[in-house]
Amino acid sequence: MRTSSPSLTETVLDLVTGTEQVAREHSERLFGRNVTDEQLLALTDSMEGVRLSRPRILSSREAPEERVTAVAVESERGIRADLFVAVEDDGTLGGFRVLTPTPEPTDARSLRSALAVLDPHAAVLVRAEGIDTADTQVKAVASLVKVFVQLAVMRAVERGELHLGHRHVLGAGDISLLSAGLGPRHVGARITVAELCRLMILRSDNTAMDTLVRLVGREAVAEEMARCGVDPSLNTPLRTMREAAELSWGPAAGTADPAAHWNSLTHLPRVHHLGLDYYAPLTAVASAMEQLAAMSWTPWPTGAQLPPGAPIGLLYKGGNAPGVLAASWTRRSREHTGSLMFAVNTDEPLGMLEEFYAFTCAESMLTRLGLTRQ
Repeated sequence: MRTSSPSLTETVLDLVTGTEQVAREHSERLFGRNVTDEQLLALTDSMEGVRLSRPRILSSREAPEERVTAVAVESERGIRADLFVAVEDDGTLGGFRVLTPTPEPTDARSLRSALAVLDPHAAVLVRAEGIDTADTQVKAVASLVKVFVQLAVMRAVERGELHLGHRHVLGAGDISLLSAGLGPRHVGARITVAELCRLMILRSDNTAMDTLVRLVGREAVAEEMARCGVDPSLNTPLRTMREAAELSWGPAAGTADPAAHWNSLTHLPRVHHLGLDYYAPLTAVASAMEQLAAMSWTPWPTGAQLPPGAPIGLLYKGGNAPGVLAASWTRRSREHTGSLMFAVNTDEPLGMLEEFYAFTCAESMLTRLGLTRQ
């Protein structure tokens, strides 16, 4: 391949088509200049995400005047994408971008058909004005379980058993694994229930979820799940995220860097086949989301502190685990509440190309349903 910087572009392609996990040091060598930790993390995650799709190179074309090489690839599951590698004048990496062409689904059937390339039994739920397409399949939903935890918390707040302003002191036993924000450095911090809710929903923080489960009680969460239509036998016992992770991939105790240990294991496949995920039909997730949308306070910024019945923005919660990809969107207007949800379960981990494909298809549907309108 001939480019304005052959070695750099080839290095990027070797990383995203290789068998070795992409690490921070790879990104540091590519950038070759002072960049933020966020930039390094974003590049590392992007290249590793593409690599997990196990792509093969189909073709490439150059734009020498822009110092960009566009590479067409296809994932092992048949998802096509274009990778754009930009090179700076000094020969260092200027940017890495991924685009996935997708169909444009017009209804639940065509969205399910589009997702069938990932999961022949993909679950899809659509509720909009004049449309109610339910899907009662039980699927592994990963972090979508957090909407049930949030609902249990809000019901406890309504009963006066818990207060959003209550401050909880984080202890070492509260810290979960594979968490997105709170960690060992936060032991001793005083954090409100409302802040825990926002971290759990907006950042999908596992420590926040596990702490809230302990505060409200496992039984309360299980009861709300049952009221929403989840068969209690599906998630008995109801585990914390830490318990589920330890059963899935083994304890991290004794490792020099527990966070790095856990991150290195997230590629392991099929834990949902072992009964170690969270399971629910999308109809139950929709019930929980729509109840939350009707409340006067939600952890989503667009819905917080609004009077009951007032229109709210689009509420989103996603779920992602090896072999699991799930997402839910709900919008409430004065006339009706609309939702769009999907859940994909596979035998092998899904990479970034599959994730981009699924979300691009769903976002096209959101627009057609009018759920993105302000």
